[in-house]
Amino acid sequence: MKYEEVDGICAFSFNLFGGKPVKARVLTRNGGISLTPWNSLNLGGTVGDEPQHVAENKNRVMQAYRLDLEGVFDVWQVHSADWVYATNHRRVNEPHQRADIIITDKPGLTLMMRFADCVPLFVYDPINHASGMAHAGWQGTLKNVAGMLVKAMKEKFASQPESLLAGIGPAICMEHYPVGVETFAQFKELPGCAEESAVSTSNGSHHLDLKKINELQFRLAGVNTVENSSMCTACQEELWFSHRRDKGRTGRFGAFIQLDTVMK
Repeated sequence: MKYEEVDGICAFSFNLFGGKPVKARVLTRNGGISLTPWNSLNLGGTVGDEPQHVAENKNRVMQAYRLDLEGVFDVWQVHSADWVYATNHRRVNEPHQRADIIITDKPGLTLMMRFADCVPLFVYDPINHASGMAHAGWQGTLKNVAGMLVKAMKEKFASQPESLLAGIGPAICMEHYPVGVETFAQFKELPGCAEESAVSTSNGSHHLDLKKINELQFRLAGVNTVENSSMCTACQEELWFSHRRDKGRTGRFGAFIQLDTVMK
């Protein structure tokens, strides 16, 4: 991934999307106006931050990237593997749909999600000019949210998995992600997890590598081109909010993807 700063907004972009008619960014926690413990570019509206701060942070992001403030579609993230096809923006007073996958083929429509340890997933179909993104916590990962994202792209746009480009953004690393015995046992049974060292037990503590598991699920779904971030949200406090590190008292960093208009 490549770091950039645009009008004070700090973010990372995926190398594999470079030169493609799609704009995808993972925003860091820096560049906003929120106060501690949400400092500073918090985009989470349900974590205790002042609503006017969240609104101003979003406004700064949209201005920096020349995005239409009224052209955003987001969802209420519920740790599912359910998907929504977005055709238009979500109006200000319109209730959020509950889902953790959004797909679209509408240029200019900005898909946006929020994170604080869970895995940001992105896909772009250069053949059909369609895109999608997903939120993958352990529950969504157990439900194969990456594979469901690919399935949704196939069903809606006739995307061929081998043509998709997939990006996996910063998320919590294995070292900082211990889980209980029952959760660990479920992941240990998932195809490829044990063989790919995506699960680990050390000194009686069980750990998951959520990024590696999601990459594995992308590949099992037929995606050949995957860029996986090496950054950990818990390790790099200067860049990322982390629910685990900060014991729930923290903000949410944003991520978005938008298709460019392509001349037919």
